[in-house]
Amino acid sequence: MSAPNDAPAAQPDKAPVAPDNEYYEIRGIPGKGYGCFALKSIPRGTRILTDSPLLIVPMADYMKADIEAAFGALTPAQKEAYFTLHSGHGQNPADWPSRIHPSVGVRDRQRIEEQHLARTGEEATLISVFQTNLWVCVWVRGESSYAFASAERRLQIQELERETQLLRGLRLPEGAKQPDFVNKLLRMAVALQKEGAWDARLAGVFLDIALVCEVNGDLKMGVLAGEKAVQIKRDCQGVDFPDFKKYAEAVERIKASRRREMGGANGWKA
Repeated sequence: MSAPNDAPAAQPDKAPVAPDNEYYEIRGIPGKGYGCFALKSIPRGTRILTDSPLLIVPMADYMKADIEAAFGALTPAQKEAYFTLHSGHGQNPADWPSRIHPSVGVRDRQRIEEQHLARTGEEATLISVFQTNLWVCVWVRGESSYAFASAERRLQIQELERETQLLRGLRLPEGAKQPDFVNKLLRMAVALQKEGAWDARLAGVFLDIALVCEVNGDLKMGVLAGEKAVQIKRDCQGVDFPDFKKYAEAVERIKASRRREMGGANGWKA
């Protein structure tokens, strides 16, 4: 993103120095900010950083008192460190304040992964473990622009999420009986991939597709969708993420059913 008119742009010759690592270096981008550029090709899913969180508020609908309680449990040194990272809305970007990543759930580690294949010399796109789409698009008028197509896709994704959310989770077996339910999940998966959102949200959509296939007895497609879900989950969050086991166990169950199905079809013992 371009720097605001009242804020100086990053100066390439004064870029921060990245810690010693084999993946990236920091460069200033003329007219913009700073970027991380790949020192070598980095496959999607490569873990670049892992760290423990300083402060956790383990609920979605939190109040001021919840934040104060979590902050109160910190040591004096941790509180001091927190205020070196804390930033508020409306700060002058010229001060280059650090930002704190929000989270949609409790986790014991902060993980930063590469979201797309970054070739040597290309700017890296990083994804954090929480469910979000990190693409930032500037609105450009014209139906042929990427930003216009992206806005249309994101609107479609929001509509599909609204139409399917009440039939996912514990009510998925009920959703599986709806004629257009799985088609909506497929459309959501296609739109997310076109948007470049190879994140936990896409993994969840593929897992639900796999589970719907399992309910409806289409085990072959269930295996394919389940393997895709596990691959995306592994790439964006890692096998040590708390609910990765749930994905792996579901897919193994579908695979076992598929093996029994194929064994029965060919007169074999499963």
